[in-house]
Amino acid sequence: MINCFTTSRPGESTRLKGETMFQSRCGFALRLLLIAFAGTTFVASNVFAQQVFGSIFGTVADPTGAAVAGTKVTITDQNKGTKFEVTTNESGNYTKGNLIPGLYQVEVEHTGFRKAVTPDVNVGADRAVRVDFALQVGNVTESVEVTAAAPLLQSERAEVSTTYTTQQLMNLPSFNRNFQAFEILTPGAQRAGFNHASSENPQGSIQIEVNGQHFSGTSFILDGTDNQDPILGIIVINPTIDSVVETKMASQNYDAEFGLAAAGLMLVSTKSGTNNFHGSLFEFLRNNSPGFSSYARDPFKASEAIMVPPVKWNQFGGSIGGPIIRNKLFAFGDAQISLRRTGSSVNTSVPTAKARTGDLSEYLNNGNNQIYNPTTGDPVTGLGRQPFSGNVIPPSMLDQRALKILTFFPSPNAPGDPGFPYRNNYSATGSENFDSNQWTRAGTGSLTRSRPRSAVTAMPDTTSSRPELSACFPVDLRWTTSISQARRT
Repeated sequence: MINCFTTSRPGESTRLKGETMFQSRCGFALRLLLIAFAGTTFVASNVFAQQVFGSIFGTVADPTGAAVAGTKVTITDQNKGTKFEVTTNESGNYTKGNLIPGLYQVEVEHTGFRKAVTPDVNVGADRAVRVDFALQVGNVTESVEVTAAAPLLQSERAEVSTTYTTQQLMNLPSFNRNFQAFEILTPGAQRAGFNHASSENPQGSIQIEVNGQHFSGTSFILDGTDNQDPILGIIVINPTIDSVVETKMASQNYDAEFGLAAAGLMLVSTKSGTNNFHGSLFEFLRNNSPGFSSYARDPFKASEAIMVPPVKWNQFGGSIGGPIIRNKLFAFGDAQISLRRTGSSVNTSVPTAKARTGDLSEYLNNGNNQIYNPTTGDPVTGLGRQPFSGNVIPPSMLDQRALKILTFFPSPNAPGDPGFPYRNNYSATGSENFDSNQWTRAGTGSLTRSRPRSAVTAMPDTTSSRPELSACFPVDLRWTTSISQARRT
């Protein structure tokens, strides 16, 4: 894995250990790049699904426990620098919704009391965080920092859920970097015993049963948008791990707004850039080619590679995010490219040696597969046709063109099924190709102190191909290719 750029705050890639000081010229160039990039994706919207955002609420009281009305509450996104202001009501309560998932600082101030600050308040999608304050008498210019510990029990809602942050998603082992597989870690979730074909499920979406319910009862929400295939019941866009800032997997008692879900709920929020430039590069390579899959093999002997197709998987990509206008407008994008070459095999039937000369006696099976003389009987209806004796076609009736075509068929190299030597009597190996390109572009902005605006575009492209034996010409390799593309904004 190759690491680059910097990272120091949650919400971006955590795999990067080295730090690089950006010169002003480099930062300016990156801003121009992000402006051009975000211009194709950023669209402001006044209507946004509730489950995209989180919220902060609480009560402000004086040393005696009495409510303090009219207190100014300032909520600051620690990664983006955006600020939101609210005021406590007559009961001393305040609330601020429409907060993008991330770390926030809550600051309260009122005349006659010291200013109180609570940093590192972790807000997640579809989650409300309570932050209460007990103000101390003093000068408002004095400040008291309050350390708020995460509550052991969430009393605001009754759902049973598991939440994973960017750091956890990056550090947890993941076969093939399939993000959706993390749903299996939810208590009560298990993988179904089958998968859809890669031609209809190129992103490798997993059928997962939650609490014994059918996998189609699991709902998927991506940045507030329904992300479930209505026919297959699986996830439509399987986001890359680098693009996810947080995911929540609920197994029961989730809100009524998720009425489509009958089993489980997978809620995903993607990244949108911060005030600092962050990025990542990665590459994962697996090579099980002959000679490398076992210490007993010699990788430089061609004889070791006979009938053993190579297996090569290569995944690489990266991400970049940063500000376009500091504290106002941000952009993020990532790419993940997968190139797979997997060993494949086929077991099929080819004409036997006798069949190539017109002797089909081996094919007789209790009266089945009987060959009839086409020159006998009614030429229109075929009634009254006579079978060939012993199921053998006379050499004089064999078409020379058909005999020529038979020379292109490979000879049987397997014994076939017991009692039926003409069935499954040929085996061959080859390589199955599967290439996937996944791109994510996101933009977030709040040019005023109102609700932030966001836009996300995800474009997965997949191409798969595998060698097949033709029904007429088994030695002729044909390539079956399927291409799928999905876009969600």
